[in-house]
Amino acid sequence: MQDDGLTSMALARRIEELERALEERSAQLLETKERLAQCEATMSSLSRAAPIGIGLVENRILGWVNGEMLRLTGRSEAELRGQSARILYPSDEEFRRVGRLKHADVARSGIGSVETRWMHRDGTIRPIFLSSAAIDPEDPMAAMVFTALDISEQKETEQALRRSEGNYRSLIRNAVYGIYRSNPEGHFLEVNPALVRMLGYESREELLTANIARDIYQNPADRTELIARVWNREVINGVHVLWKKKDGTPIEVRTSGRVLRGDNGLPEGWEMIVEDITERSKLEDQLRQSQKLEALGRLAGGVAHDFNNLLTAIGGYSEMLQGEVDEDDPLRCRIDGIHEASMRAASLTRQLLAFSRKQILHAEALDLNGVVSGLEPMLRRLIGEDIDLVIDPGIGLAHVFADRGQVEQIVMNLVVNARDAMPGGGTLTIRTRYEQLGDPDVAARLGVRAGDYVRLDVEDTGLGMEPEVMARAFEPFFTTKERDRGTGLGLSTVYGIAKQSGGCARVLSSPGKGATLTVFLPGTDEAATGSAKAGDAHHWQAMTGTILVVEDEPAVRELVSEILEMEGLTVLVAGNAEQAFQVSSEYDGTIDLLLSDVVLPGPDGPEIAEELQRRRPGLPVLFMSGYAGDVIDHRGTLDRDGPLLEKPFTAKELTSRIADILS
Repeated sequence: MQDDGLTSMALARRIEELERALEERSAQLLETKERLAQCEATMSSLSRAAPIGIGLVENRILGWVNGEMLRLTGRSEAELRGQSARILYPSDEEFRRVGRLKHADVARSGIGSVETRWMHRDGTIRPIFLSSAAIDPEDPMAAMVFTALDISEQKETEQALRRSEGNYRSLIRNAVYGIYRSNPEGHFLEVNPALVRMLGYESREELLTANIARDIYQNPADRTELIARVWNREVINGVHVLWKKKDGTPIEVRTSGRVLRGDNGLPEGWEMIVEDITERSKLEDQLRQSQKLEALGRLAGGVAHDFNNLLTAIGGYSEMLQGEVDEDDPLRCRIDGIHEASMRAASLTRQLLAFSRKQILHAEALDLNGVVSGLEPMLRRLIGEDIDLVIDPGIGLAHVFADRGQVEQIVMNLVVNARDAMPGGGTLTIRTRYEQLGDPDVAARLGVRAGDYVRLDVEDTGLGMEPEVMARAFEPFFTTKERDRGTGLGLSTVYGIAKQSGGCARVLSSPGKGATLTVFLPGTDEAATGSAKAGDAHHWQAMTGTILVVEDEPAVRELVSEILEMEGLTVLVAGNAEQAFQVSSEYDGTIDLLLSDVVLPGPDGPEIAEELQRRRPGLPVLFMSGYAGDVIDHRGTLDRDGPLLEKPFTAKELTSRIADILS
């Protein structure tokens, strides 16, 4: 019995121990359940707040999906639960593709990722980055957790970046300016097609092998100097440098860009934009030259105006003295010298007026070939026997509308210039050709309007010109001849006549290779006129009548009055418009002729003539001018009707013109 008692007691203790262990295990299990519930709640809260879609899939979609997954699909949890994942894809092909890739990765490593596209319930399609992970490593294909990230914004950013990069590449590739990146050692790192073309290389790869200092700069020291100048600058703006093409042709470029600096602040390279300004620089030089010539022309015209008044008085009085002093009188030689000097000065003044384009032209339709052939005998005598003259006339040339005497002067001046350039003899070629300047830009570069032209070339095989000489060839008083052997007005006269006739002049030359002087004259449809000059001298007869002389220069006014009074004419004088109107009002008799200077202080000659003809209908008018720049048109003819007597004139020319009008 005792043994039975002991056994019962042991059994009771064992049962108590088991009950305590069961209670402890129950408490632990309860704690574990609570912790698991808390963890599940936390995970559920995290998944719902996660910015990526989360869900479970086991052949079909299980019900546990978060809010982001619902937003990505546009469906409710009930609509997704139990459905095949196929409903998320825009096509069967995409569904199968993703399945193959994802399952292969999961089977191999337990995790798989792939980019795909999902279709929202509203039909829109968006890019998704999809990841799947096996829940049971022992059976990876049984069930998986998957995450889905909407990468629409990322794709848009990538697409925008690709577009930007494409636009950048297109901009660089299609830019009209050269663009390059280089290192401090002088090697190109990148170049665009425009730079390759600009420098005359065959390809980008060929240009990348060039050394900038040695192969690109005309003077390598210029690059060293430029680097020193911009070393501490961030931006390089509009620096002009001289480069050369692959074949050695020099070009002027304008460079702009920025310095690329490393962490140490030192330049690691340069990014530059290069513009070829060779042609622009030439045009700017031409513009500056043209502006200089225009300024000189205005100055020359103004000087000619005053000078012609003085020469009229000097020449007129010396001519009168010649008639009063016998041939054997000792003073006659001195008087003749004065008169000859005045005539030479008058010739120089006419050349100044030709350069300034303010001379009066007597334009007519001319056959340029006829003008040249008519001068040929004189030209052959002029150039001498050691120069061969070749005349090469063009066929079917248009006529030119110009002053015959001035065109002849063009030919003579060009031939003399060519002769002087060949002191040891050579060949002088006169060539005429038709030239159509139809492109307005080409015509503008020559300084003329687009249209049909006749070109006159005078080519020599002489010494040629240095560039600096060629640039000044048409300047008045510029000459390379020895002192007292030239006035420097020959080519400037050619330039002025050509411009006033609506054309232009240019020179092409290089040292030792001769020169070609070219004149362009506009063509005309008018028939050529005869070559006759002005009619024979007027056969004088006694003149009677009253002449009103309006001239602001006292010496000219007194000379003209004296000459006319010697011819038996009654002379009324005035120095300006106010005096002319007063004299006319106070004179009761008939005024047979108004002889007026063109340029006067206040109202000019034509304005005075208009008013006096209103007061005295039928009043004849003869104008005088040494510089009619303010009242002549672009072809050198008076804007307003009236014959013109050009200063300086002789007493014979004056009386002859007046006799023609009064007869």
